[in-house]
Amino acid sequence: SIGLMLLTALYISCMRNAARYLDKSDYMWLASATKEVSSIATPLQTAVGMLLSFYALNRLGWYWNVLLDGHALQGRFHDLAMIGGAIRKDTDDDWKARYTLYRHEMLDFFFTYQPYTPSLRFLDFTPLINCGLMEAGEGEILLRAHRSPGTVTESWLANWIALNLKAEGRQQGLHALRELRASATKVQTLVDQRAPVSFESLLYVVIYALVVILPFAPTTIDYNKRPTVMEGFHVAAVLGVGILSAFYLALLHMLRHIQAPFDNIGSPNDALCPLALMNSTERKLRDYLSASLPAVVWLDEEPGAAAAEDLGVKVGR
Repeated sequence: SIGLMLLTALYISCMRNAARYLDKSDYMWLASATKEVSSIATPLQTAVGMLLSFYALNRLGWYWNVLLDGHALQGRFHDLAMIGGAIRKDTDDDWKARYTLYRHEMLDFFFTYQPYTPSLRFLDFTPLINCGLMEAGEGEILLRAHRSPGTVTESWLANWIALNLKAEGRQQGLHALRELRASATKVQTLVDQRAPVSFESLLYVVIYALVVILPFAPTTIDYNKRPTVMEGFHVAAVLGVGILSAFYLALLHMLRHIQAPFDNIGSPNDALCPLALMNSTERKLRDYLSASLPAVVWLDEEPGAAAAEDLGVKVGR
């Protein structure tokens, strides 16, 4: 925009010299040509306003949908952990089953966002094994996935529910897993949404054409009024071109960067952070799967008391 302001100032200076030194017929011809150039800017601004208002509102709505669906996905993982946390905690095998659920949920979360997050995209399984989320044999199975490792981890979660939950708990667990899978698919679907290339190309061409025309079409100057052109300072015209061009170029820059919502290289302040969401999810999973039960639960109904006793809770009546 600074370059465009300098170009505007240079153009106005040339027009001021032309108003001083050209004869009347030559200057009027030049003023008429300038007016014709200025007339191009008006339809271009109309086209840019229409395209930008349509495209920008849709992309900003898409950006918020990606953010909100990430929180919805987080809730689905919490639901499954809350249901899975109701199994017994009496033996080492019970705790191992809880830890297996925790690992598989975190792996599924990781593989959901890995293809779209630059900091995770090229990681292999070694860091996951080192931090305890994956066992060495599991990596070989995940590498044989036909579509993605996340599909395999979802099948592991379904198998865990079938083996460790019973009756109504199993039904609720499978329902929570279906909701989880739907949310994970929605994240991938949203991120893959793009406007047609032809539409984006048209938007770029129109905006850059307008930005190029703006220095030669300041709206505050009437070149037919020769004395005004010679004597005026025209600071407002230069500033107006700079502000307007900066606005269009900044908006185009923002729209380009939010197309990669998890990329913190181009626009770090606007980037979403799946790692922060993953860490928040992990803390709540630990609470659901490792928190102790109260020593005494007061229940009046026999079925509820029997269920509590099955969980190893001392029941008071």
